[in-house]
Amino acid sequence: MPKVLRYLIAALFALALAAPVQAAGQTRVLNQVAAIVNGDMIALSDVQRHSAQEIARRGITGGDADSARAREQIFVATLDSMIMDILIRQEAARYGVSSSDAEVENELRMIQQRAQMTPRQFEDQLIRQGSTLAQAKEEIHNSILRQRMITVMVARKIIVTREEVAGYYAEHQNEFIIQHSVDVSLLLAKPGTDLRKVRDEIISGKISFADAARKYSSAPNAANGGQMGAIPWRELNQEWKQTLSNLMPGQVSEIMRAGGTAYLLQLNSTLEEATLSLEEATPQIEEILRAPKLNERFEEYYAQLRKNAVVEIKIK
Repeated sequence: MPKVLRYLIAALFALALAAPVQAAGQTRVLNQVAAIVNGDMIALSDVQRHSAQEIARRGITGGDADSARAREQIFVATLDSMIMDILIRQEAARYGVSSSDAEVENELRMIQQRAQMTPRQFEDQLIRQGSTLAQAKEEIHNSILRQRMITVMVARKIIVTREEVAGYYAEHQNEFIIQHSVDVSLLLAKPGTDLRKVRDEIISGKISFADAARKYSSAPNAANGGQMGAIPWRELNQEWKQTLSNLMPGQVSEIMRAGGTAYLLQLNSTLEEATLSLEEATPQIEEILRAPKLNERFEEYYAQLRKNAVVEIKIK
């Protein structure tokens, strides 16, 4: 999934998992229609719920005039965002662009892993914030559609030249230094697991480390085979440094312990410090240079959609 979508989803759930939702400061009646967009309705209660999450995230609790203005601005911005979501969904339907249930579930699993929560913990947290799993999936679905419509209608029209890439690389070469890092997987033993036996099975090839992690690990990344991804060497504690420095890629550590829990590490690969060449850095630079152009073009695209749409704002 493109990085842009991951950033959208990460930002979206930063709101959903923020501080407990507080009242949005609105006195309007719940279930009233806030707006109608080409015949599709937006419920006022939905606008209030989303804006309340942002108000809580910003810590706006005062009753003064400035706080009231801030709440109103958030409410208006939230409504505009929801109007945009509807317009994008309508355009996606017109162009035959969709997202599957499997894609939504996959993104949901990745969000849970980044939050280091089990599915049950994640759902409980959503409920505490006044949301539901169904609403979370709907928001992921909207984000996927938005990214795909950006690709179809906007991104393909954006050109980043070789000269722009070379110029950026020359001015920001220090940004493309790769730190010494290790790619590691973790198996945090579930209670009652005979980790010695599990390790023996991994070493003998009866089971892969990834499959063993899925079966025996209690860590949040268990479903992903225990993969932790690349970790800068300087961020590791001394025990991990000592253990990993004695492993070759693919090898598994002896049983280690932390807080009374046993675990195993597998070294997947080691990356020494180096500077990316212009060719190696080009995809990253293109993404950096494309971002502001993409935002500008998308704003133009959305402005045109809004201009051609029939939008009725039902609240004052």
